[in-house]
Amino acid sequence: MANMRRFKALALVFAFLVLFAGAFAIVSTDNVEARPPCCMWIMYCTIEPPIICWDVCVPCPPW
Repeated sequence: MANMRRFKALALVFAFLVLFAGAFAIVSTDNVEARPPCCMWIMYCTIEPPIICWDVCVPCPPW
């Protein structure tokens, strides 16, 4: 009987831990911002060292 009580207590602690981790994951997420409706990502890089690259959002052409 003592082993069964220990197992129940361990299962209860595990359930609370899973519940706490799930609540923390839901609460700690950031809001997502939508990007522009149509955007082409173009990478620009420097020619001379140091080579540095960055992305620029260019609006899509109106077709």
